[in-house]
Amino acid sequence: MADENINADVVRPLKKTVGDIAYAKKGLKNGELFKLLVESSRILVTHDGDFADQNKYPAHKTQGVVLIKIDPALDETILKALTGLFHKLPLEDFENKLVVLDVDGFTVE
Repeated sequence: MADENINADVVRPLKKTVGDIAYAKKGLKNGELFKLLVESSRILVTHDGDFADQNKYPAHKTQGVVLIKIDPALDETILKALTGLFHKLPLEDFENKLVVLDVDGFTVE
């Protein structure tokens, strides 16, 4: 599931790699988005650093959270990093995890 802060120019080509990607409804508060994430059994892709707070948004209750920490947040750079991530890490390895993605790679927490 792509948070509203993920550009469509990243999501459209990523669908070729990952398949079904849904957009989170615009205007959802983080708590509402987290509840939807838990209920939908999807992986969240977001720029929102609030989701790193594992006390407030525990990834272990989700299919996984990918937190993009790439600055500057250029679509080409983000797409390349996400494509590489999804090629290297099988979808089942995201389950219950927070994955922090940056230009140098990723860490799984």
